[in-house]
Amino acid sequence: MAVLSEEQMHDLRETIQNNDGSILYCINKWNEKQPSTQFEPDWSRAPKSAVGASVSLTWVTETGYNTLGYTLANYDRPAPVITPHPHAEIMAKYAEVATRRVDPWMEFERYNYLTGSWDRLDDHPSWRPNAIYHYFGE
Repeated sequence: MAVLSEEQMHDLRETIQNNDGSILYCINKWNEKQPSTQFEPDWSRAPKSAVGASVSLTWVTETGYNTLGYTLANYDRPAPVITPHPHAEIMAKYAEVATRRVDPWMEFERYNYLTGSWDRLDDHPSWRPNAIYHYFGE
């Protein structure tokens, strides 16, 4: 069973709110409006050079010959989601400090979850995603 899209969920909520019938009646009424075939390309399996996808239908005769069909749907490849490093901003600050001193860690602290306080760094930070870093300056 496929997961409903946000648009389908919104439409289903509206159908239920705008009808006085039972919930099953509302769902059946909404379901009648849905397209018979739902498809979403798996872009992780597409070649890197693919910018889109096309789903087509081809008719096959009894003799096995393909006859002219038609395109059912075209899909554009979605833009990549770029997720920045969780410490990107403070890493940039660290790089800035490193341009003026050989021990840039001396101006940074890491939050210690056990003690609930900030600890000074004694070497380059590891930039672990769950850690919290702080710049305090000279």
